[in-house]
Amino acid sequence: MKNGFYSKSRITFLFIMLLLNYDNSKADDTCSHVDQEFIQSHIQIRKFEILSKKTVKDLCEVIIKMSGRLIPVYCGKDYIVSGNLYSKGIILSQEAVNKIYSDNIFYHIVQIKQAVAFNYIPEKINGKEIYMITDPLCRFCNEAVSKIKPLADKFGTVVNFIVISYNGKRGKAKSIEAVCRNFGLSEYSLEQWKKNDDFNKYQCEKGKEKISRAESISEILGIDAVPAFFLNDGSFMSGADLNNLENLLSK
Repeated sequence: MKNGFYSKSRITFLFIMLLLNYDNSKADDTCSHVDQEFIQSHIQIRKFEILSKKTVKDLCEVIIKMSGRLIPVYCGKDYIVSGNLYSKGIILSQEAVNKIYSDNIFYHIVQIKQAVAFNYIPEKINGKEIYMITDPLCRFCNEAVSKIKPLADKFGTVVNFIVISYNGKRGKAKSIEAVCRNFGLSEYSLEQWKKNDDFNKYQCEKGKEKISRAESISEILGIDAVPAFFLNDGSFMSGADLNNLENLLSK
């Protein structure tokens, strides 16, 4: 009986190992041919970096970084499909993209903290922190800024604001101004200072350095649109829908 049990266990163990080896070889086979040369043979792009590869739905899912953007592509043996992969209403591509964002956030947390222009600290804090990348001339960003204080108070979450602009010379000058004038959340939220076109009045070295750090970390993280949010646990989201942010904080 004892020997019989041992034999059955041994067979089960060998069967499991065969399955594992099969899955691994299948994954390796799916992505083994995928490299920069293969991608360039199908898509006319020059400068990009492969960040991750894995098998998804019998295809090789590849996340590439190009011009600061994270782009999912799916590779077969002799073709490539670019864009998100959906299955039953779920964006399968997002898992890999979020993993890269999360890893980058943890790895570059020191540089991220150095790029913070100002923060909001509620009376009671729970240890979670939000980092919001925002643009003073972005309407959707400003709408999100105006709504984030109640959310921070509700969850006891510190909000760190990283100011950057995609609105040319004026936007960059306004970002620098926010730092040079030592704005907090209440001052930054006011609309009047954003409408003033006196570019040279508040342009200090401290502000220029801070905005340079913000631009650098945004590029490193692959953020090309604002507003964008991430938590100190590595969670990431983009867009101005604070319901999604509330869902992240609720987890």
